[in-house]
Amino acid sequence: MRRIVRLACLVTASFGTVACRPAPLDLEAVQGELMEADRTFARETASRGAEGWVEAFAEDGKMFGPGPIIQGHDAIREAMAGIGKAGNTLEWEPVFAEAGPSGDFGYTHGTYRRQRIDANGNPVIETGKYVSIWRRDASGKFRVVLDTGTPDPPTKVTPPSE
Repeated sequence: MRRIVRLACLVTASFGTVACRPAPLDLEAVQGELMEADRTFARETASRGAEGWVEAFAEDGKMFGPGPIIQGHDAIREAMAGIGKAGNTLEWEPVFAEAGPSGDFGYTHGTYRRQRIDANGNPVIETGKYVSIWRRDASGKFRVVLDTGTPDPPTKVTPPSE
């Protein structure tokens, strides 16, 4: 679409009749797209596990965590293989999005809650914050290019004093 507008501007400008400028980008609308992309990412992960997670990533997408950088669909799928299996859930909610001036790049951040079963069969719950960086692909869909999270400090439970 932008190519057509630019071509029309060039043609009409060459006749000296009209000075064309592309329509200003609606960054609020793009930020809304990012929020919805992140919410869809969460819904698909909740319903389809690791496959829903991987689908949101660009082919060259990366995950940062406590270990080495994880890159590409196969490595991401392997790292997230437990998501969606019994007792292993990951839920999150974006709270903010920001888009770059071109509208094809941006980030979301929010809070997450992850539950897993430890080696003794006990549930372990972790909460934290995350940032996902998104890039628009050739089809116009936003895809995750980098995802990282930081766990909240463990909550210490102090027994009541007697």
